[in-house]
Amino acid sequence: MNSLGRERTGVHNPALAEGYRKSPEGAKRVLLLAALFPNRVQPLQGPFVAEPLRYLDQRYSVQVVAPALWVPPLWLLPERWRRLRDVPSVEQWGGLTVYHPHFFALPRTANYSLWGESYYRACRSLVKGMDFSLIHAHQIYPDGYAGLRLKEATGKPLVVTLHGELEVLLRVYPRIIPKVRRVLEQADQVVTVAQYVVGLTAEYSLFLGRQSARCTR
Repeated sequence: MNSLGRERTGVHNPALAEGYRKSPEGAKRVLLLAALFPNRVQPLQGPFVAEPLRYLDQRYSVQVVAPALWVPPLWLLPERWRRLRDVPSVEQWGGLTVYHPHFFALPRTANYSLWGESYYRACRSLVKGMDFSLIHAHQIYPDGYAGLRLKEATGKPLVVTLHGELEVLLRVYPRIIPKVRRVLEQADQVVTVAQYVVGLTAEYSLFLGRQSARCTR
């Protein structure tokens, strides 16, 4: 159900996301948090999230939770915002079931530091009914912060993947620094996608007061 009380579902054309396979029986269950995972309204976003999942899903049973912004029904809003109301609550993506709980948030410049908590609250009741042994969050904020809150609530280990967004986030939104610090310090593993991101993480880990960065390529 969305915030207006209407259930929304969608089914993709499998050709848009073919390549996912059924995970082996008894595979470890992974909860994937990724707001940038593609959806019916934004099918081309987040290929760096969707593509690696083709391989991960061959070894693990992956449950995808990709929260979307809740947008009020105001026609004065820009079209790019109004279209987000059409993101379904749950949809099929190449054989995967993808959940899109909607969370309330004002534009980033107004309250980006609150996005992480709102994201977490939107996921909290949904994941209560899921069986998983590991949380994997793509991007440090807000996904990583929501993953950390879920780790605190469930006791499950947390892996965070950095895509190079750390430096930009800290420069543009300094109010999120305390939350980013918590994620970097308490995540069980921080994974980066390129060597230059490792360098950025090491540089800012000193700024964030950490002794070392638990990062791999």
